[in-house]
Amino acid sequence: MFLRFLGGILIVAATSIYGLMLASDMRKRLKELLEMKRIMFLLKSETGYNAAPIKEALYNISKRTSGKYADILSRIYESDEVDICEVWKRQWKKGLESFHLAPEEKEEIIILADSMGLQDTKSQNAQFDLYLSKLEEAINELTGEIPKKSKVYKCVGIGGGVILAIIFL
Repeated sequence: MFLRFLGGILIVAATSIYGLMLASDMRKRLKELLEMKRIMFLLKSETGYNAAPIKEALYNISKRTSGKYADILSRIYESDEVDICEVWKRQWKKGLESFHLAPEEKEEIIILADSMGLQDTKSQNAQFDLYLSKLEEAINELTGEIPKKSKVYKCVGIGGGVILAIIFL
């Protein structure tokens, strides 16, 4: 009887923790989107207003950021390859594995490489503006969803665990 009770407690604890983890992932995704927005704004400023080459701009931005973003930008800058687009795609694909972003958000970052360094500054800035507007939409949507979905994840985690525990007991 004691083992059944202990098993029920473990089930409730596990499902509750899972609900909390899902809510935490949403907050982490929002932080990553906000940081990506900041990086893209800096990249637009560096290449558009300061007229810095892409590699130099990435180096400057990598010094202003931290963590995973700085590592990815540094690896792009340090690459000896001439084709910055391919380096961008490869490094972001590798680096985005540990991010909490949605698959379509990851794909947007990788696709952004197609507009880098190949066009005039005006066209490149227009692409950055388009990407920044997509980021802003995603951030606004996620900001509205977080309170609602966090509560749902927590309640379903706890409630689901209790129901499972009752069924198994």
